[in-house]
Amino acid sequence: MPIFHAPETAYGKELWKWDHYEDEQNPIDPSIRGMRPRGYRPYPASMYRVVERNPLQMEFEIAESDVQRRNLEQRGFVHGGQLAALEAYDGQQKEFATLAANRAYNDRKMSPEAQAEAAAFDAEADGHQPEIPAVPIKRRQGWPKGKPRAKNTEPVQA
Repeated sequence: MPIFHAPETAYGKELWKWDHYEDEQNPIDPSIRGMRPRGYRPYPASMYRVVERNPLQMEFEIAESDVQRRNLEQRGFVHGGQLAALEAYDGQQKEFATLAANRAYNDRKMSPEAQAEAAAFDAEADGHQPEIPAVPIKRRQGWPKGKPRAKNTEPVQA
């Protein structure tokens, strides 16, 4: 059963504000204007990111401008709702799986030492690993310090 609130009361005036658009005035009190915006407003926008699929865990942020939206998208958030975030997460996982399969295929052609290094990295990491980070190789640069170079003392023959 509906409840009637008299429009003259403070509660009735507050309800009127939220039920009418910004360009409308209250017929009882012309100083009160509506609160609802007309038309589509892109911001603030809700953005979601899936952290884990099973059990489902999502993060939620609000973008107030184009700049914030781009920053959130670079951090993995998706505009378009929770379903869009789930689809983006699934697509990312499929891409990781494809890259990991390609890496596993290429690992068969590596030397036994490189295969052992790859297996050690896989044991430490969780989930798909599309590539192994490169281990820097220390190379010698120039002549070692502290050793004098031998000078050529023989005369040059013309």
